[in-house]
Amino acid sequence: MCPGMSLQDAQLEAESEATSLSVEDLLKHVRRGKLRVPRFQRGLKWKPDDAARLVESIYEGYPIGTLLLWSRPADEEVIELGALKISAPARSDAWWIIDGQQRISSLARILLGPGHPTEPFALFFDTGTSSFRRIPAGREPPAAWIPLTVILDSEQLYKWLLGAPSELQHAAFRLAKRIREYKIPAYLIHTDDEARVREVFRRTNSTSKRMEEHEVFDAIYGAKTDDSSRFASVRRQLEETGFGPLPEETLYRMLQALLGVDISKRTLPELSAEAGSAAYDRLLQTARDVITFMQLDVGIPHIILLPYEQPLITLTRFFALHPRLHPRSRELLARWVWRGATSAQHRGDTLALRPTLGALREGTDEHASVQALLRTLHGRASEPLEAAVRFGDFSFRTARCKIQALGLLQLGPRDLRSGEPLRVDANAGALLRPIVRTAANRLGNRIMHPNLGDGMLDHILACEDASILASHCISDSAAVELRAGNFDLFLQRREADLSAMLTGFLASRTRWDESDRPPISALIVPEGTP
Repeated sequence: MCPGMSLQDAQLEAESEATSLSVEDLLKHVRRGKLRVPRFQRGLKWKPDDAARLVESIYEGYPIGTLLLWSRPADEEVIELGALKISAPARSDAWWIIDGQQRISSLARILLGPGHPTEPFALFFDTGTSSFRRIPAGREPPAAWIPLTVILDSEQLYKWLLGAPSELQHAAFRLAKRIREYKIPAYLIHTDDEARVREVFRRTNSTSKRMEEHEVFDAIYGAKTDDSSRFASVRRQLEETGFGPLPEETLYRMLQALLGVDISKRTLPELSAEAGSAAYDRLLQTARDVITFMQLDVGIPHIILLPYEQPLITLTRFFALHPRLHPRSRELLARWVWRGATSAQHRGDTLALRPTLGALREGTDEHASVQALLRTLHGRASEPLEAAVRFGDFSFRTARCKIQALGLLQLGPRDLRSGEPLRVDANAGALLRPIVRTAANRLGNRIMHPNLGDGMLDHILACEDASILASHCISDSAAVELRAGNFDLFLQRREADLSAMLTGFLASRTRWDESDRPPISALIVPEGTP
């Protein structure tokens, strides 16, 4: 054992075999079903252009990285790589791909696949420019373009070259030689210890930019027997709440907060396999609690209406520490969400999360944690509230417009035709439609309603139920101007009404002028307490 080498590293070195494989030999193993993908690997992510650059690097003799392979038994299965299907028999000496799945799969699709037009990764070598090209499915390649599906098989290559000019034959043989004989370095690991292989995978990817952080975590701890990512599984189950799909990157940040790790550092949590797997179940339950709180206490029914993502991360940590909240805590936390949204203090990046997450310490009681969170916000409501009710160009991508949409939503908008309450889902942004398409792009010219084509104005004019119009913040006086054809005056009246409504709505949510004291029970000191 080398000086300074740990026992674990020495064992790993003894179990590893350095070798190299020609592209031709590597793809023979693929064709015979010897190469397999372990369940903790990610799905295929490369695009055809990525694969084309890989083949170009091989042709030019550039390095393409080292493969990591794990020697162990494999059951019979059908391997699908794009349009390529391989019937892989059971065998005791399979090579499982730890690192190199994208490269191996791309080469197999290009060189072994059915080719153009069935396989999107199909490539041709343009002998005129010595470059690799793809063509649309409806077109045929020029005669001087060599399909890469023929270069691994000498018989196919000779058949394709029959009658071809000598220049084309020389280019084809040079191409085939360069690609078939290109050597790819590889490490082959011989062990039955899956935990050791996971450690190799971690070390390979923890400092690499080829995978996102949540993908690396999922690869190490999220192993499943099917092809589904554990984050994707959590995401699907959370969609049952009606809150909409949370991005997997967001779920990973929530999981980091739940585990109490510093999310500003790009390092993976150090967990046992059991703890890593259990973290997904904790994430699912805690995220459900956070979503329920956002929907019922904060009044944000769908992620499309969420002004900023930061509260989801912070509240995950809070609910992980304090899963059963006092009603007063729920009220104060809702104020914290709204205050940070209207003042844009929830807008920050990962580093800006550190103060809020740092305020939530293990061992601190629920009420002290709430007070610590409230103290992370500074300032008063006047300027933030004025910004939130300002009517500039309407863009649903901005936090300001989402806050305004939430104000409209709390009025309980109803269908202009049936009077039925409107349901808010992922199309909430599309629900805020213009009343007059040619008029100003302002909130006063927007109504939260399903599409009525170009007839929105006609349906408003036809609606005689004042309560339905009021559910869209169209007052009697504004409706009078609209029916008189005075659209500019209607816009002025409605925006004045909207401003008053939003000011009152946000004041009732932020409650800056009210006491934030904890419940009386939290202030009572038991007798005998020093």
